[in-house]
Amino acid sequence: MSRLEGHQIRLGLAALALAAGAVLVLQALLTLSNDLHRLERKAGDLAILKNIAADWSANQRALQPFEALTAKRPIPLTELAAQTLPGVTPSIRMRESAPALAGWLMRRTEVKCEATPAALGNFLLAAESARPPWRLVEFDFTLAATAPDAIRATLVLEALEKK
Repeated sequence: MSRLEGHQIRLGLAALALAAGAVLVLQALLTLSNDLHRLERKAGDLAILKNIAADWSANQRALQPFEALTAKRPIPLTELAAQTLPGVTPSIRMRESAPALAGWLMRRTEVKCEATPAALGNFLLAAESARPPWRLVEFDFTLAATAPDAIRATLVLEALEKK
């Protein structure tokens, strides 16, 4: 083999190696792009999971005071009304209930009555002070026709109760 042929073979091998290197670089760039997209998706998924974990932790912290209560059911509103609304027999109607976290149930109850504002304030204070507490979520007040110092109240209260 002549010197020229050997040189041409080496040049051909170098060109072949250069072409193979270029193909490998392009393939690596395409793979890198796909890997970057996959990593971005995983980073997004991780952020979502961190938000879910933070929500879960917040829910668990909010639930701890309720789990520590000795009573797992709120005091009946008929009892609270008898204690705080003397001479008034309210109309009490269960509205809806929905599952809450960790075996707890959220239930809403509607109370309709005519009473003085002070008596209604005492009723709401007793409801909020109960453990588990009742929480006022809706209300409607109008003047009562029966007495000048009374109001007609429609109250919607909600409470958590352990199933």
